[in-house]
Parts: sequence; C-alpha cells; structure tokens
Amino acid sequence: MTRIAALTHVREDAFFTDIWIRHYSGLVGRENLHIMLDGTDWTPTVDLSGISTSIMTGFKGDQNKDDRRVMKFEDRMVEKLLETYDYVIRTDADELVMPDPGTNLTIADVARESDEFGTRYVSGLDLVQNMTCEGPLTNTQPILSQRRYGVISKWYMKPMIFSRLLPLNQGSHIARGVPPIVSENIFMFHLTAVDKALTEKRYAWRHGINDDFQKHQVHHFAKFDAIEQCENLMDMDEAFRYAREEFQDRNGRIGNRPQNFSDRTANGKIWINGEDRNVYLVEIPKRFEGFL
Repeated sequence: MTRIAALTHVREDAFFTDIWIRHYSGLVGRENLHIMLDGTDWTPTVDLSGISTSIMTGFKGDQNKDDRRVMKFEDRMVEKLLETYDYVIRTDADELVMPDPGTNLTIADVARESDEFGTRYVSGLDLVQNMTCEGPLTNTQPILSQRRYGVISKWYMKPMIFSRLLPLNQGSHIARGVPPIVSENIFMFHLTAVDKALTEKRYAWRHGINDDFQKHQVHHFAKFDAIEQCENLMDMDEAFRYAREEFQDRNGRIGNRPQNFSDRTANGKIWINGEDRNVYLVEIPKRFEGFL
C-alpha cells in the first residue's frame, strides 16, 4: 500500500488550517497529517487530535528570514518522513492539491509521477473571488461550488509532491536541478484570494510584521480587479495547455528553470515583484464543482 504524508506549517491561521486538515484528511487520512506549529507564543484553536504536530522555533517577523528558517525545518521533516512514507505532499496551509476529478486517478496514482525526478510540478492557480457575481465564502458548501474563477501564474505551478528530498528555492517555487515538468493530472488551488474580505482581514494583521511583507503581497489584491475587469476569460484547461508548454520550454527544450508566460497566449497582466507579469485569467470547468 502506498503511504503518503501531507505536511504544512502554520502560525495563527485557524481558518485555512481547518480547511487544510479537512481536505488532506480526506485525501491521505488524518493519521498521515503533519503540522509544524510556528512558535510557542500562541495557542492553536483548531482540533489537532490524531494529527502529528511539532514546534518550530526562532520566529523573526521578517518574511525573508522566516522563509529560510521554515524551509530548513521543513527540509528536515521531509527527510524524516520519507524514511517511512513513499511520498510527501509539502504545502502551505492555503494550498490544496487534488487529482483531476475528470480522471479515475487516485492521489497515489498521481504521486507516482514524482518517481522519475523526485518531484512533479503541479498545475496550480489562485482561486479568486469574482466580486461581480460571487458572494462571501461560507462553510455550507464546497469551495469549488462557490468559486469559479482563477489566475494562473508561474508562481503556483510549483513542486509539491516529493519522492525524495530536493533543494528548493526560497518560497519553494522551484526545485533546483530538476526539469520543471508540470503534471496534467495534479491540480493545486491556492486560496489566498478566495474571499476578498478575508484577504483584507488576514493581511491587515500580517502587514504589521514589516513593510517588505506588505509590498510582497500587493499582487494578491490586484487579482480581484483583474478577474472582475476581464472581458475574455479563458477556459482553464485551454489556458493550462499553453501555460505548461511555455513554463517548461527553453528554446525548444525543457531546461532546469521555469519560464515566464508570453504575450502570445496570456490574456492578462498583474504587477508581481516589481514588474508586470503575464498571467492567464480563467474560468474553472464544471467537473471541479463540488470539490474542496
């Protein structure tokens, strides 16, 4: 039997932690969830019974320093987990991985795609509330019954399922020395922009950490306007076909670093890390409705 662990880290983020636990409990089993709690100066309010937890120390309140610190803790945990598990799903608390519901593939089936190079990049997108037609998120329906729109950027097509420990860049968006081959069968929905009021509330608290963090998160708020104002939303499947090809391609071959999207196929731009970046603004197919 294939053994799969799901790993994340959290700091005072009960809303997304609860969603993460419910989702991955259904995907790999609650007994295979591992949560790293960042610091001892706060108390989790979600039910952690039956879940393996550990404590990370050294919280700085500086995004760059804390990213590097968390990566070191997570690297050690992934290495340890792979002694007893076949695969580890390594995510932030607002990132939900799933097989394409249009196939009969299980999470074990898609995890095996990581055997060749140690990981496989996921087809990831930001799930974004469309303020013209979608109301506040509730817990009475699955998320993908309430949200039908998203933004595909290169930042969330990232390595997330591992069969061995690999060196990652800061933020875990790139696996160094590994071809950035993107799976057609593994999808990831990033929830940071799933509800505008929640996003504003979340970052009002987190912006107090430092100015660099605030500047880094500006692009998350730009996604709401981009989706609301877009007049030519693309079908998600069509957009991912373009995105995977451009993401992987370097002069006609697959290199070891992801590539940016081009003006030729992308239907939108968002200000990310100091410059306009091409993105795909998409509508999510009906087959995903009822999930998450």
